[in-house]
Amino acid sequence: MKQLRIVAVLSLSLICLAISAQDERTLETKVADLLVQMPASSFEYRDKLADETYNLGSDGLTKICSMVIPPGTGDDTQARFAIESLSKYLSKEMPSDKTIKWETICIRFATHSSDIYVQAFFIRQLQWIGSAASIDALSPYLSDDFLYNPVISAMKQADPERAGMVFASVVGSLPDAQKTETVKAIGDLKVMDANNLLIDMLAQNNETDLQRNILMALASIGSPDSRKPLLNAARASGYKSDPEGATMALLEYAKELGTNGNGELSNKICLHVMKKCKAAFQAHFKSYALAIYADNVGLKDAMPMLVKAMKDNNKSYRMSVIN
Repeated sequence: MKQLRIVAVLSLSLICLAISAQDERTLETKVADLLVQMPASSFEYRDKLADETYNLGSDGLTKICSMVIPPGTGDDTQARFAIESLSKYLSKEMPSDKTIKWETICIRFATHSSDIYVQAFFIRQLQWIGSAASIDALSPYLSDDFLYNPVISAMKQADPERAGMVFASVVGSLPDAQKTETVKAIGDLKVMDANNLLIDMLAQNNETDLQRNILMALASIGSPDSRKPLLNAARASGYKSDPEGATMALLEYAKELGTNGNGELSNKICLHVMKKCKAAFQAHFKSYALAIYADNVGLKDAMPMLVKAMKDNNKSYRMSVIN
């Protein structure tokens, strides 16, 4: 009887192993059948395959993600196509249980892969399907020498408001290259709470790329508090083209002010720039200032200024009025 029990247990164990192996082969077959169809021949077929990809479940998705390998070590083209197609497909219905599930898997591979190129690939997926969870997962990589660019891009797309808060809180402690790109991101997101911090950074730093990004970030944010530092920077440049782009930043600031309803300050800046830009090499600044001014006040009120510009000695300035 004891021997019969042993035989029965062994038989049951073998059956379970066989079933498990069969299930695994079935999943492998499904994955292989799907990947062989990549890349899809049309957007419609791509979405159909993406839906099939998601329906493979967590195990199937993990298996496909595991097929992504460092560049130069093999061909993972079909797996990458499948992953990117799924990210773009699911982004159409954000947020949803599906995007949360896929985001969790991508975060795991973005933060636990041993190769930085593989990490970067999964970080880029979070641009499509990321949420606040991606901000928390990726923010430690803002100081990474290689990953900071895809991390910043993904965070900006995943949750702009929360990303802006994080950028503002860490930018001062980042290495130079990372700091420069993070400042640009702050400007892109128009993080008003970071405005005073950027003004302080402008006074404390003299590195060209960082200065340029600070000036443009201040211009994009468009706070009235930025008038003085932006004017000072343009004045210091002689209202000429310079590596920091000070005069153009001042004009972009004027445009942002006008867009946000502060036409009075915007017009003052435009008139100031037109007064200072008398040389031929400054005509593009003068033309841009005139265009912003005209947008602010309307064609009728700008007509005297436009007629005067038509009589200017500089041909390129006259032509800018016509165009």
